[in-house]
Amino acid sequence: MKKITVPFFISHQGCPHTCIFCDQRTISGSSGDMPTAEAILSKIGTWQRTAGERPLEV
Repeated sequence: MKKITVPFFISHQGCPHTCIFCDQRTISGSSGDMPTAEAILSKIGTWQRTAGERPLEV
């Protein structure tokens, strides 16, 4: 059974840092607002429901 790996580093959706190697703030125009714990849990729940019987790694 093939496992599903869910990448959870979404720099333009909450990263407040300005790392020299990452240009997402300029590209996306994001203010770096952090997602709430509820929003993160909701997203993980969605991935779990769509994974079916396949293993899920977050």
